[in-house]
Amino acid sequence: MDENQLYDLFIKTYLLLSDGDRRFFLRYQLSQARYYAMIHIQNEPGISLTELSKRLLCTKGNTTRILNSLEQDGLLIRQLDAYDKRVYLLKLSENGHIKLNQVKSEYQKLNEHRFNSFSPEELKRMAKLIEILDKDLEGQLKT
Repeated sequence: MDENQLYDLFIKTYLLLSDGDRRFFLRYQLSQARYYAMIHIQNEPGISLTELSKRLLCTKGNTTRILNSLEQDGLLIRQLDAYDKRVYLLKLSENGHIKLNQVKSEYQKLNEHRFNSFSPEELKRMAKLIEILDKDLEGQLKT
């Protein structure tokens, strides 16, 4: 298998995972982007728009649209920074925490099912190889 065939295989796998995620999150009136925004906000309450955009690998404009929809659905609270009135700090509402914890549990089950045909050793090996690829790709993005 050459590099182009391997790349095509990665793309096919990405599309299958992405479509599966889209279908899964649709059941909860979420998208993959909204889910991961909520994960980052839960893990780091008060995260800034700029930092969240970096973590989601998208523009501040796109992140703002994601946040607007989360706020409109009652899942997010924006709080003015006490020291810099131009900055909003982001945190999940009580409903946001409840929904995220419910979805996280079901998403974990989905991912366990996705990878249940691999042994623990195969999963470790796969993770190591993907980590190497990710590190290399991140380095290429910086140039």
